[in-house]
Amino acid sequence: NPVLLVRVCGHAALANSAALGLAGIDSSTGDPEGGRIARDASGRPTGLLLDEAISMVKKAIPSVSREEKKRLFALAARNCLEAGLTGVHDMGIGSATASIYREMFASGALPLRLTVYYNYDEEDLDSLVAAGLVEDYADDHYAVAGVKFFVDGSLGARSAALLEDYSDDPGNRGLLMMDPEELSGRIRAVHERGFPAAVHAIGDRANRTILDIFEKLLADSPRGGVRHRVEHAQVISPADIGRFAGLGVIPSMQFV
Repeated sequence: NPVLLVRVCGHAALANSAALGLAGIDSSTGDPEGGRIARDASGRPTGLLLDEAISMVKKAIPSVSREEKKRLFALAARNCLEAGLTGVHDMGIGSATASIYREMFASGALPLRLTVYYNYDEEDLDSLVAAGLVEDYADDHYAVAGVKFFVDGSLGARSAALLEDYSDDPGNRGLLMMDPEELSGRIRAVHERGFPAAVHAIGDRANRTILDIFEKLLADSPRGGVRHRVEHAQVISPADIGRFAGLGVIPSMQFV
C-alpha cells in the first residue's frame, strides 16, 4: 500500500517504497526546485521528502471527487459550528476549491463564514480574475483577503532558510522554495492588481529575502491601502526587525 505521511507543518513527509515507485522517484531522480529528496550513503532515496519534493508524490494520489469534497466541507463546517467557531480562514486555495465553495454557498450547504487566500503557486491570477473567483460573495460570508506565497520551509523540517547553518545540522541552511526574482515578479503582479500578498517566511534568510522584495516593490510601485503580510516571521535578524514598521508590512505571527 502506498503511504505518504505529512508532518504537521506540511514541509516534510515520509513516503514508503510503494509511494516512491508510483511517483517515479529513484536514485536517478534529481531534487526539484524548492525541494529536497533525502538519500542514504549510496544515493538511494530514504523516503524523507522536503517541501516541493512532497508534491512529486502527491501528484500520484488519486483525486477526490467533487461530490466527496462537498461532503467533507459540510462535515468540517458542522464540526466547527459545534465547537463554537462561526468563521475560518483558508490560507491557500485554488480555483477548484473556490468553485465548490461558491456552489455550496449558493445552495445554503455551507453555514460558515470563510476568509480565503488564493495560492499563487496553484493558479495564475489572471485566470482566477477571468473566472470571477476573486470576488466576495454569499452576503459577506465569503471574502477574498489576498494571495498566499511561500519563501521557505519550516524549522522542524530543517528547511527554513537561515543565514547560518543549523546548529544540529552543519552545512544545512535550509532552502528557498522559489528563485527570488521569480517570486518578486509574481508578487508584483498581485500587488499591481491591488491584492495583499501573505508570504510564508520562517528563517532569517527567508525574512530578509521577502523584506528586500517588498522594499523594492513599494519603492517602485507604491499603492495606498494594500498592506502585505509575512506569515510566521519566526526567526528575524535584529537588523531586519525595524524594517517591518518602516515598510508597513505586517508580521503575522502565530503564538504558541
